Amino acid sequence: MTSHASRAVLIVAAAWLAGLQATLPAVPVDPSPAAAWNRDAVCGPPHMREFGPPRKTERTSCAPAYCVDLGAGERVCSCRTIGPGDDVSVEVLFERPPAEPIRMASDLWEMAGSDAFRVFRSDLTGDGQAETIVATLVNRGNGMGVESWRVSVIDGRHPATPASWEAQDFGVLSIFTRPASGGPCRLLAGEWIPGHDPARGEGLYFVGRWLRFLSPGPDGPGTSGSRFEPETERPVIRRRLLVDFERERLSAMDADPNRPVAWFASPAVESVGHLCHAAEDLVFGFRTVTGLLASVCRARSDEYLVYRSQAPRGVVEQFPARLEGSWGQFELSSYFRGGGVQNAGLDLTGLRFNGPHGDVEVFQDWSAASNKWLVGLTLTDRGTGKPVTLDADPSTQLGALSRLRGAPRLARVSGRAPNGAL
Repeated sequence: MTSHASRAVLIVAAAWLAGLQATLPAVPVDPSPAAAWNRDAVCGPPHMREFGPPRKTERTSCAPAYCVDLGAGERVCSCRTIGPGDDVSVEVLFERPPAEPIRMASDLWEMAGSDAFRVFRSDLTGDGQAETIVATLVNRGNGMGVESWRVSVIDGRHPATPASWEAQDFGVLSIFTRPASGGPCRLLAGEWIPGHDPARGEGLYFVGRWLRFLSPGPDGPGTSGSRFEPETERPVIRRRLLVDFERERLSAMDADPNRPVAWFASPAVESVGHLCHAAEDLVFGFRTVTGLLASVCRARSDEYLVYRSQAPRGVVEQFPARLEGSWGQFELSSYFRGGGVQNAGLDLTGLRFNGPHGDVEVFQDWSAASNKWLVGLTLTDRGTGKPVTLDADPSTQLGALSRLRGAPRLARVSGRAPNGAL
């Protein structure tokens, strides 16, 4: 709820929502086939091997270079150079003679030395061939000392362009895990995001999602198909930063090398969750600060689009009741202006539908000037015409409404006004 909203408006919103839920049909939630995610094991030998640590090495034009030998003439090296005007740059290269070196990253934290990167090998696809994993340190912040990393995977059969994903506190909280039932290691990638708890109020959460590495295979077209892909059968999870969690994190970060924390197995972890079914993809979803879970879902067959919501301790509701022909019952408004802060960049998207008691708009708006997202839903009572906005908890935001911009069967409204709070 917006900070300036009165208690009376909250009561109106609750009554409006109760009326909406009373008229929409209840829909059962599909049980998750991956309910055992909190029993994963952290990947280590023999399923994952770490090489290193990087050692200082003589290398032409580098001042200095640090390298990790992988055997068979292969190595990964960081190269620090000082250009005109004393500009410092650091890049990481994967060398496998006689081929040209593969540039893994060129935006490393310039203060990094031997801790600029870590190298692992693991069979991430289950085909018996180990991939090379290179994690590069992009930045280390002040205060909590949060580290931003880029995790890249080189498929030895198609090495030209690595698949990459951004993650914070890699090696401690962003880690590779393996299902207790077996199978390849998966990346649990996370980041620190402000969030909300009805009992504790505002706080900081580590929010993580599992990703699997996909390869085009031995006959695939180059590396165009190599990528990280979110595991939709597993939930996005979060854990609030409290004293015990921070103690675990700092102890693991002080270890050399950093020690992984199985934070996902803690009883304090919450599933962010969504309301899409097994045959659907999540387009966009969140939980509001009042506890309402909202999801926009798209059938994988592309036959329908559906909105579902669930109030705390309530049943799941959906719009429309009949999924046939549902695309035409939604209206998309959007506006995009690039150029960053200099051009007052905007990325605005709203999805509207006409509910039983009034209009509902799910929105996801961003401004380069404020560098923040405004996410939530607005309920406009048909009788009074008064809008009530339920703001999303930022740590529960999943997906992007912009994924619908190319949907051919969706009704559109040209342009979209920026939210005044941006």
